Order: sequence, then structure tokens, then C-alpha cells
Amino acid sequence: MSIVRPSLVPPEIFAAMGAAPTDEQWRAISWPLEPCVLIAGAGSGKTSVMAARVVYLALAALGGIDGVDPEQGVLPGNVLCLTFTNKATDNLRLRVRRALSTLELAEGEEPEVLNYHGFAASLLERYGVLAGFEPGARVLTQAQRSELCSSVLDRMTFEHAAATWQPSLVSKILELDEQPQNHRVRPVQIQAHVAARLELLKNARSNRVYEAAEERLELAEACARYRELKRELGVIDFGDQIDRAIEIAERYPQIVADHRARFRAVLLDEYQDTNVAQADLMHALFGDGHPVTAVGDPDQNIYAWRGASLYNLLEFPERFPRSEGSPAARLPLYTNFRSGARILAAADTIIGPIPDAQRPDPDKELRPDPANGEGEVAVARHMDEWTEARSIAERVVALRATGAAWSPRVRARGPRPEGVGGARQDPARPSVPRRVQGPRARRPARDARIEADARVHDRGRRRGRALPFRRSARAARRGRGPVRPGADQAHRLPR
Repeated sequence: MSIVRPSLVPPEIFAAMGAAPTDEQWRAISWPLEPCVLIAGAGSGKTSVMAARVVYLALAALGGIDGVDPEQGVLPGNVLCLTFTNKATDNLRLRVRRALSTLELAEGEEPEVLNYHGFAASLLERYGVLAGFEPGARVLTQAQRSELCSSVLDRMTFEHAAATWQPSLVSKILELDEQPQNHRVRPVQIQAHVAARLELLKNARSNRVYEAAEERLELAEACARYRELKRELGVIDFGDQIDRAIEIAERYPQIVADHRARFRAVLLDEYQDTNVAQADLMHALFGDGHPVTAVGDPDQNIYAWRGASLYNLLEFPERFPRSEGSPAARLPLYTNFRSGARILAAADTIIGPIPDAQRPDPDKELRPDPANGEGEVAVARHMDEWTEARSIAERVVALRATGAAWSPRVRARGPRPEGVGGARQDPARPSVPRRVQGPRARRPARDARIEADARVHDRGRRRGRALPFRRSARAARRGRGPVRPGADQAHRLPR
């Protein structure tokens, strides 16, 4: 389908984008009410395009787009926007609200912006009783999952799985429980699959294969008992939210019809990071030609380690076909507005040796925006992170002296990413405005709490009182504080 950008872009779209959209951006913004997938490269302005898409649909519904039938528009209150993390949800909600502020809409007329688990939770809260699920079920945190899973060890004996170190065994059980659940596989299916191959594995050259299969059978049994324990206590985890929401959608067609009537347009952000269960939920609710726009980058599939499936994005056209059955459109967003030409060329050079067969999208090629110029690529070697931080700060100050704005962003991963943030401790280091984000930034307050707990612990030890270790057990599982001395119960310490 050929869509030509008009010579005069509506000012509301211009305001939402912050500039005139490119031809490929306008095509994505003004696409008709039918399924499509946006392959959005890094720095291509996908969030701005999504916000502008909501504005365009609202303008069309209000009769503000020349030559477009108002039936091809959707008011913001009938738009559903889903993204992946809480931070991304807040950012998308803010961007959409700012974009819609230029329109004259009724008070409260705005899209429903949630993350995928939040959307599943709302589905359970509203319709869970129909399927026998109690509303308001408590969702376990990761620490609570570990604590509850520890009780499984009291319900069964492990002959093949090493149980000498309890946290390691609990971690194995929870990992085996989470990954199959993300792919909608039950523990009994794992047991049947492995048991059917035990005789064949006996003839393997190494005993390790057979021993691993026996261990997997025990862990699958532990997973089943862990799920039974959750049912007994009436609690769920995030995987259960998606699983139960799918069951509701598959059992009650009227609920599906209600959602399609309420949300006449759906935008799915970061779709490359959804898992199989989340994609099944979206298909159950909004398949069969419903206007769904999925947005993602196949080269930024960063959550595969916890079940994200890149194939959800790559196979979207076939899984979410148009109403007449043809595959959904695949729209590229390949213009990069973040980096200069040299930077993109350097990135292409680095990934050049990778064969096309090993690339998720070999046809993808980012194009630099001419307004960013050539850019600069520099290579440096440093003795440690502190000299690297000092070098970066000096470079930022030098750029600032030429009139550049305070806009650099430094990302660091590892045990001490606060190198730049700790610059204030070194008077010889240039002064650069900075903000350190992430769990490491909260380390001083966390250490203060651990120190206070230690003082209380020591005081109780001297007085011979029974002290609860439940709090320190949770802290240890998060990588904080000391390792707990035994089970989650009160222990009387010797004087």
C-alpha cells in the first residue's frame, strides 16, 4: 500500500514528533486500521511515532484529517498501549499525554497505557471470578517465591538433584518452573518428555546425560509441588497472571468481543521482548484482523534469558493477518536520529563478519539522519574504570566549552558502575552534572539498613533472645546482607 506524506503535515502531528516526520514515519503514523508491525531500529524515534499514531487516530475520528473517513479514526479512550517495563510504561504515558495536549478532547479522554503483566492483572481482577479465580490474589515477589519454594524441600526427597546447598536447589526449581510457564508447558509434560527418552539415554557415551535427565525429572516433580503449594495458599506469581488471563480469553468469547469493542486500536511496544505466553494472550484477545500495531527491534532482544521470544516479532505478519487472511504489513523505521554517519558505519563494520543466516533481520540497515553530520568515533584504552571515568568527564567538559549541551549518557554494567557518579570524591576530576540511576545508586541506604540489622542481631545474640531471620533471608536472596543460617524460622542463639 502506497501512502504519500502530505505537503502540509497537521500541526498536532508535528508537535507530537517535535519535527516533520519522515516518509517512513508518516507511513507508520497514518497506516489504516489493520494489523501491521514496525521494525524500528535504534534511535528511529519509535516512541514519538507511537504517540503521533494516537494523535493521528484521534484527529481522524474528529474529522481533522482531509480525505480520511472518521470511521478510520479512534478516540484515545478506545486505544490500548502496552509496553514491557514500568519505566517504559510511565515514559510512554507521559509522551502520549503531551502529544494529546494539543487536541480539544473531553476530560479524561486518554489511552489505556499498561505493561503486559499489568494488563493481565486487570483482566484477572475484572473477569477472574468467571473462571474460578479469586480476585485480588497476592502476587509473589522473587524473594517470596524463593521462600515458598524452600517449603517444597520439606515435602519430597531428592536422590539425583544435589541438595547440599539449599539456595542453589531452590534456584534450579524456580528456573525450571518459570521457563516452561513462559512457553505454556506444564511440569507433567516435561516429565513425560524426559521419561520417554530415559532408555535411549542409558546408551549415551557419558553417564552425565542420563544423570541430568534423572535430575530433570526430580526438578519437574518439585515444580509441580511448588504449584500445588501456591494453589493451597491462594497466591500467584507473574507467570500465573498471564497463564490465567489466557485461560479466560480462550474460555469466554464474550470477553474477547468486549475487549475488541472497547479497544478499537492496540499498540504493542517492545514486542521483541514478549514471551510465548504473552504473545498467545495478545493473539487470543486481538487476533483475526483486529487493528494491532506491534513495534520492536529484532537486534534488541535483551530478555531472551527469561523467556522472551524474538519469533513473536518476526512471525507477527503471519500470526496477526489482515481480516481477509493476507499477512500483516511490515513497515520499516530505519532512519537513525541519534548517531552520526561514522558511528553507524563503525557499527556496521563490527557486525559485518556475522553471516546473514545468524542475523535476526539481515535486510535491516540503519540510515543516518543528515542533520547529525558525520559524527566521531574514538578508541581508547584505560587502566581501570576510574581513569576511564575521568577521561569521559574531561571529554564532556571539552565539548561543553565548544557550546554543546549537557546531553551525554554513559551506560556502565558491572560491580562498580558508579565510577562517573563518584567523581565528586576526586577534586582533580572535572565537575560534570550527573545523575546515577539503578540499584547501585541506592547502595548507601541499603548498607545503612544492613548495618542497623547487624547491630540489632548482635544485641539479641548477647542477650540470648530468639531472633527472626526471615528479613535477613529475604535480603540474602536479593544479594544483600549475610547468608541466612538455616531455615526461615526463629533461632535461639547461644550466649
